[in-house]
Amino acid sequence: MNSIIEIKQYFTDEELAYLLPLLKLWCSNELEIVNWFNTHQIPACANKTPYELCKAGEKEFLIQYVKHIEIGGFA
Repeated sequence: MNSIIEIKQYFTDEELAYLLPLLKLWCSNELEIVNWFNTHQIPACANKTPYELCKAGEKEFLIQYVKHIEIGGFA
């Protein structure tokens, strides 16, 4: 995945309205968001990256993970 545009293809407008502002807070720019999406392994999801989850049709697990972190949960 090379751009934020490629990330957007996996989500509805409503999901993007939730995810992108949070990711922009966590990462300093779009390049870091793309890097996070490609490399951040999520322990609760068998160490899959956000990209791997979306590619496998499991974006709901990514959204649940982000919501969990947002409320102060641990990764």
